[in-house]
Amino acid sequence: MCAHTWLGVSCRIFATDIFDHLAKILESILKKRAVLSVQSSLCAFPTTWKFKATALAVLTLALSGCGGADNEEAGTSSSIEQVLGAVVDMAVSQDNVQGLTVGLRKDSGEVWFRSGGYRDIAKTTAMNADLQYRIGSATKTFTATAVLQLVDQGLIGLDDTVATWLPELAVPNDSTITVRHLLEMRSGLRDYLAVASKSIAGTTILQEWSNFDDVMKTGVHGNANYSPTDLVNAASKRVPYFASGTAMRYSNTNYVLLGLIAEKASCKAVKGCRSVETLINDGIVKPLGMAGTYFPSDNKFTSTKYAEAYQQVLDAELYRVPEGARIDMTFTDSRVPWAAGAMLSTPTDELVWARELALNEKKLISDALFKERLTAKSDGSVSYIPVRYGMGVYHLPSLATGSELIGHSGLVGGYNTSIFYSPSLKLALSVNITGVLANPASWFPLYGAEDSYDGAFRFAGGFNTQTLVWNLERNLRLAIENTGSCSTLGTATGDGSSGSCDGDSVRTHSLSVQGRSLAIKPSGRVFNSMNMVTDADWNATLQSTTDARPSLVTYGSQLSGLAVGDNGKVELQAGAILETIGVDSNGIAVTGTGGNVTVSGVVRSMGRNTVALRVADTAKNGVITVSKTAQVQGDMVLAGSAVIQLDGTVNGTLRVSGTNVKITGSGTVSGGVVLANGAKLADGSDITKLAAVAAPAAQAMSASHARKLPPLYMQ
Repeated sequence: MCAHTWLGVSCRIFATDIFDHLAKILESILKKRAVLSVQSSLCAFPTTWKFKATALAVLTLALSGCGGADNEEAGTSSSIEQVLGAVVDMAVSQDNVQGLTVGLRKDSGEVWFRSGGYRDIAKTTAMNADLQYRIGSATKTFTATAVLQLVDQGLIGLDDTVATWLPELAVPNDSTITVRHLLEMRSGLRDYLAVASKSIAGTTILQEWSNFDDVMKTGVHGNANYSPTDLVNAASKRVPYFASGTAMRYSNTNYVLLGLIAEKASCKAVKGCRSVETLINDGIVKPLGMAGTYFPSDNKFTSTKYAEAYQQVLDAELYRVPEGARIDMTFTDSRVPWAAGAMLSTPTDELVWARELALNEKKLISDALFKERLTAKSDGSVSYIPVRYGMGVYHLPSLATGSELIGHSGLVGGYNTSIFYSPSLKLALSVNITGVLANPASWFPLYGAEDSYDGAFRFAGGFNTQTLVWNLERNLRLAIENTGSCSTLGTATGDGSSGSCDGDSVRTHSLSVQGRSLAIKPSGRVFNSMNMVTDADWNATLQSTTDARPSLVTYGSQLSGLAVGDNGKVELQAGAILETIGVDSNGIAVTGTGGNVTVSGVVRSMGRNTVALRVADTAKNGVITVSKTAQVQGDMVLAGSAVIQLDGTVNGTLRVSGTNVKITGSGTVSGGVVLANGAKLADGSDITKLAAVAAPAAQAMSASHARKLPPLYMQ
């Protein structure tokens, strides 16, 4: 058996008696060495878990080994697995998070997980998918569902007003704010997190709850003594943003009010008065069999296996602690987040819930109400991202592809969660990040959010679950939809033996070019993508555009997208795009004698130590031409003997070893030319015409402007 006990993990994933029974059968078979090939295959992938969510498939896998699967399905599955691994590894390699876990689930039932980083703040235990996380505002999806269940039971009306249910609270505009408005974030009420603390002058409720201020001296973080009524009363002291029903603006106050209304309405039911925690735990979580999901009433986890998290302080003035200080937020109290953000869940359960939110498979609410739930009345924004908000669920634009995802994100303390479903890909996604260290690496793709995230969002923590969701959705779509002639998987496969790579190709291992010529042509396909543009007050709008799909994308670590051997010749034509996503990889590697590479298109390398172009020390008489139309993102590592003609743009550094590399040209190199110890350029080199233009830097932002950004500790 594998040391990490795959069968034990599988049983926990499905958590039903039938799977427990099948697991025992499967284990017995494995002990008899009936399927050593399966055991060996599984042990080879210790960081990516893949399961088939039907008992028959599990048993079939055990009895038949890895062969005999449907080729098309196997190809798609393998492609998804490779893409998931490469994208997660690339993201983790930024070294800007404590840990992360990503889960995927296809409609066909297959499930994949990939983790990276550490479970604990001390960084002694690897992160894994079998952990419980705080999910922040994804709690709102559960609160909304509980309310909608009461609507179906005739106990609440969507057009009931707040005054009807909670007249004692004297909420501003309570006679016009309806349950529907609360669900859809259209009440106009102020967010209680941003209003004054009831006990500490000059402090907001969020600041008091976070308790980062070292003058407080208690050492307890994520803790403040507020009842739900206290939170509503605090928000009610402020004038609303707008008249109810006229616009959408995100406010946690809406969902505290919904929790209170749900509790009062439950008293009319046969079962009598119940807390919102009970309504959710008994009425939603248990029917779906989500054993790792829970609405707590304290600061504890319900599993002994949970992820720890710290919050990095980004605004020293706001919290009066040193900027960059890391505060342990693992055991945050549930009273302030409450029905707006207190729940716990696991990646496995999140995938179940993503599908339920988007598909209503288990009919937790009526079909008519479900349809209305997904209908967004007003455009607005969540975490500065323009969205269409329905009833406790929103439609998130995938900027890179122009498609929409259905679900919700959450952020509480150091925990950041996204739970979404892609209707077009028929795929559920869950992303959990702990301990964000803010800014993404310069090579991390933001796909249309550069204008916003390179400025304020980099300052306020630009790497988050949404950016990772965009990366995953875009790359999974490439893997599933590609039709290129040089793909290793998909509807067409090939290695360019005809002399060219046509269309958009996806590969999971190197394409060797030796003793032949290969032209990489423009893909001829585009994404109908979007750019997110932010004004001076960080209000974002979406602008439609188109982006060419890459001609060739290679996913994986410690490999080369194009491996150019003896007398290999590669031409990346103008308009063609070559991408490499992974760790310690190369976009193009020249290793043999007489290798010839001409770059007139775009080369992008993404991941730690992944370079755009490498000339190995084994290369002899290489010729590299970077033409005027070329754009290279990433370093060029040059050794061996080669002539480099550089007239295009390199957003990276030319790193030279040895004495046999000749460089000439008049292009631009953001990082300049760096010589290793003992290295020098070969005779005839002339780099005086190269312009060492600095790469675009994150926008500067004044302290006063920065303070306009509310800290995103609980979205």
